[in-house]
Amino acid sequence: MRAFRFIIILFVSLVMCVGVSVAFMLFTTNGAERLVRFAVKSVFGSEDVVFERLEGSLKSGVRIFNLESRRLFLLPDAGKIR
Repeated sequence: MRAFRFIIILFVSLVMCVGVSVAFMLFTTNGAERLVRFAVKSVFGSEDVVFERLEGSLKSGVRIFNLESRRLFLLPDAGKIR
C-alpha cells in the first residue's frame, strides 16, 4: 500500500511539472523565446540565431524583431539571412 501511494504521488507530481512547463511555454514571452530559438535551430539547421526582441506569447501571437540567422545548412559558409 505504501508503494502504491508513493507511485501515485510521484505520478501526480510529474503531471503537475509537465503542466507548469507547458503553461510557461504558451503564456510567457520568455517561454516563447526559448521555443522559437529551438524551433529555428531545429528546422533551419542554423547554429547562430539572433533577434533583437520578441513580443507576445504563443497563445496570443509572437512578433520577432530583427531576426538574423547565420551558418544555414543551405547557404555558403559566409551566408546569413536577415
